[in-house]
Amino acid sequence: MVDRSALRLVSLAAVAALAALAPVLAQDLGPRVSMGPGNDPDVAVDSTGRLHLVYERGGSTYYRTLDYPETVGDEVLIGAGGDPQVALDSRDEPHVAMGALEYARWNGAGFTAPLHLMDAWRKPRLAIDSQDRVHVTVSRLDAPRVVLLVLANGVVIAGPDPVGDDNNGAVDVDGADTAQLTWRASSVYHNTYTVGGGAGGSTELHRSSDFSWIAVDLRDDSLHVVNTVAWGEGIHYRYRAGGAWSDRQTVALDEVTGVDDPDNVGPTIDVDRDGIKYVAFAGRGRVPYWFRVDTAGRPSGVFLLDPDGGSLSGGKYRNPNVGAHPGRAGAYVAWGSGTVYVRSLPAGAGGPPATDPPPAPARLRIRN
Repeated sequence: MVDRSALRLVSLAAVAALAALAPVLAQDLGPRVSMGPGNDPDVAVDSTGRLHLVYERGGSTYYRTLDYPETVGDEVLIGAGGDPQVALDSRDEPHVAMGALEYARWNGAGFTAPLHLMDAWRKPRLAIDSQDRVHVTVSRLDAPRVVLLVLANGVVIAGPDPVGDDNNGAVDVDGADTAQLTWRASSVYHNTYTVGGGAGGSTELHRSSDFSWIAVDLRDDSLHVVNTVAWGEGIHYRYRAGGAWSDRQTVALDEVTGVDDPDNVGPTIDVDRDGIKYVAFAGRGRVPYWFRVDTAGRPSGVFLLDPDGGSLSGGKYRNPNVGAHPGRAGAYVAWGSGTVYVRSLPAGAGGPPATDPPPAPARLRIRN
């Protein structure tokens, strides 16, 4: 396991090497691949590098694979419901949460019939632990507003248990099989959940708009959170390492300020094999962008996801989704409105780093 404190003590030689990196150019991006008609796609990367995509069209969720960038698999109808999310188990088989709230999984020959988990509202999210247990979070209209369920072999074994209020954020699982999740009221909060132990106490991080996302770096179980700044004034990034949260850093102020609805921004984050974090989001005018964060917690510049133009993100809650695999370098983003697109992002630290060290840990309030 990586010593996070050692990562913060970057040598002069390492700084010089990082500073020598040129900003990402358009030609560094992989080709833009059209997956056909659809909206609000999500993408997961398996251990071989194959991509698994889900997307919505006409009120139903569809699935297909991509051996990037050339071989597109056949389209498979999963069932009714939108806002689909996909995660892969230890066999590289997909599990899908969609609608409010349906769940389906691959059984070796095809998807199971969708299982209705509960009556919910929106924003289903899911993550899978080392025992192939599926952790699903969702927003409800009634209290408790954000709940979590756990499934094993297609059967609910825990929940729905309350984990937050108001709006669901995202969920990931650390190396100890603890679910790490975010939710939002007027601020973004972090909470935990264990099978058998239930939910922990929610930690208030900072003021936020509706949308937040969390990813775990499995090299050291550090946590990485992004959210839209309240009123759409950029994106906040912060991390937790060694039990302490860093201060928040504001990124993409120029690209996000002036959006007609902060919920359109929808930043998502994932982590690759080398501990590089990749963030995708929609800026002003629904233009898709991305940036990286290096292993010392320093965001890069912000780059256009589609520098040639011609594609947009889908708007409210239909954000670009980024996917990476903990055993592979680099990441992929799925986005689109009317047409689903996929593009690879180059591995690496993401352009010239900041000259200042990561901010000191911030004091936080604990909410039980």
